[in-house]
Amino acid sequence: MATLNVRFIADDKVRVIDTTEIKTVMDLKSHIEKQHGIPSDDQIFVRQNEILYDVILLEFLGLLPGELQLYKKISPGKSIAVEVSPELVEGKRLPDLVLGITSDMSVSDLKLMIVKELGVRPHCQNLMCMGVKMKNSLLLREYIVEKPPKFFLKVAKEDLNDYEDDDEDDSHSTSTNNGWFVD
Repeated sequence: MATLNVRFIADDKVRVIDTTEIKTVMDLKSHIEKQHGIPSDDQIFVRQNEILYDVILLEFLGLLPGELQLYKKISPGKSIAVEVSPELVEGKRLPDLVLGITSDMSVSDLKLMIVKELGVRPHCQNLMCMGVKMKNSLLLREYIVEKPPKFFLKVAKEDLNDYEDDDEDDSHSTSTNNGWFVD
């Protein structure tokens, strides 16, 4: 019998899943829905800082016990407050702030909120959640899970209060060492 250890982040428990009949991530989500009641559309699987999409074959992942984490997405339209703890790359701190967001907002919308509060240009913001780089075009629901997230923003000192009306895409933000991290 082939098995896979999956850590359910919501309760921090590891469950052993029999993968004999499970071929893809989609099959795994269906199994979790049947056995544990978490709807497939609400599941996010992460392995080594990458989201695992439905079509991925498990056999090609080379999964080892404990390597796979299961997160549960927040509900569509849900509003939550997230704490943002900005830190300059040089190690200095800025005041924490709390932002009200909804799961239906995009990552770009969140970046614009950061511009308003801190003056950090969108292309200078490298946002990460669950160790995964967030894409501007996706909804926050694809990244934010039920456990209330806390964001940590790293910005270079020269980026503060130097906002220009740039319409940059994700390709520019990958060249910066600035970052957001979520618990």
